[in-house]
Amino acid sequence: MKKINPTLFLVLFLLFLNCKSDAEKNKDNSAAKTETTLKSNDQNELKNTSTSTSLSNTEENSETSLKTKTTTDTVQGWQQPIFIAYNTPKADVLYRYGDVDNFGFGWPAGFDPFSGEDTPVHRYPFYPGATDPEGTDRIMVISGYEKSRNSDGYTRRTKRPENIPKPLKLTYDLKDTPVNHALLQIFVDDFQPKRFKSKFTVWINGKETPWISEFVNELEQTGPIGKLLSVQLLPEFLSEVSSGGLELLIDDPETDTGDGFAIDFVQLLINPKDIPTARMEGTVLDATTKEPLENALVKISGVDPVKTDAEGRFSAEKVPAGMIVVNASKGGYKNNDVTETVTQGNTGSVQIPLEPETGSNLEQELEETGKVSLYGIYFDSDKAVLKPESEKTLQEVLALIKRNPELSLEIGGHTDSQGEEGYNLKLSKERAQAVLDWLKANGANTNRLSSKGYGESVPVATNNTENGRALNRRVELLVMPVTPN
Repeated sequence: MKKINPTLFLVLFLLFLNCKSDAEKNKDNSAAKTETTLKSNDQNELKNTSTSTSLSNTEENSETSLKTKTTTDTVQGWQQPIFIAYNTPKADVLYRYGDVDNFGFGWPAGFDPFSGEDTPVHRYPFYPGATDPEGTDRIMVISGYEKSRNSDGYTRRTKRPENIPKPLKLTYDLKDTPVNHALLQIFVDDFQPKRFKSKFTVWINGKETPWISEFVNELEQTGPIGKLLSVQLLPEFLSEVSSGGLELLIDDPETDTGDGFAIDFVQLLINPKDIPTARMEGTVLDATTKEPLENALVKISGVDPVKTDAEGRFSAEKVPAGMIVVNASKGGYKNNDVTETVTQGNTGSVQIPLEPETGSNLEQELEETGKVSLYGIYFDSDKAVLKPESEKTLQEVLALIKRNPELSLEIGGHTDSQGEEGYNLKLSKERAQAVLDWLKANGANTNRLSSKGYGESVPVATNNTENGRALNRRVELLVMPVTPN
């Protein structure tokens, strides 16, 4: 047997001891790492539990991250499907229906959807989660859609009955807070009424809200991306807010077109205080002469109406940041709207051309929206006697009717809320009838025409300001469905 070299034996023995030492060290490090991870997980779980508990107690607690982990909350309670807080810096009562998560896709780091900034384009289709309140984080397609090939991607990628519009049922406890003012903020997505010829109606507790419907029907969203739209709830609807429940429904049950849309969340601010705002300014011009139009009435979503000066200029402060709809109207001109996105602390600027009223553009507006507000028809104060300056608008309405003898129209009379409600209803009926009588006397076939007075019941602006009351005093032409013989 051959002897082993003593030097070689010593080297092999030392290598063995070193390997054993490394193995034991790795084992100890692994155990320590596992113990540290377990402790970290326990601490995170405890932290998350603590954060969840604190969210339900107060709006001033520490920030928590969105479920997508792409950013952190800048407004308390973003993760919660229903959230309410009292005496906050933003409002006396802040109630939110739906989690603030961009339809489950989350936000870029540091992004605040209330600032008015453009949101990222997101994928579709998407579907509501188990905790999403009814009507949020889901694609809805107007109920009037049946077989039209004029449809968007939302319509083509979803199906009935899952995409039927759902009402959003807001219920909250005001804790005896008086409601002096209310702002409704809706995070809307992919509304395209101009492209698809849809005619949205917005109902609150079963009542039409024509001023909100007007704003929604001016939206033009593609991408798809979401936008924050803020609208005032008029004084006439504050009793609904005080009831502790609002059922919001947005739909077009009449038009066969495939316009899909979605709502991420709705936020109701009772007596709003410090919210992200911007400034809006602009000019209103005659579309033909390019001359400025003085005393044009301008409605801006989220604030009270304003009026243009001698240079056709207007401005409004403290406009809620986000997507802003600006509507201009003046007697003898066709109303016009523009949409502008304004971010917190900045100024948005728009130019609104108004076309002189003609039978043809009245016809176009009726086709697009189903109704026309006429501000060029004037009456003697507290009477149903037409003033001579109404002649131009009346002649254009007459031309419209003669060119479209098959058109069924209702002539609606509307007043502001000054005076007794019964008196205003009677006056509006008489004024609508006076317009119908003038048309008949001037050769219109009135077989398909009717008149109706609405009094003060269908405001399109606040009655608390003179500009708002001027917008509410109007005659409307409304397209009526043809009754089969």
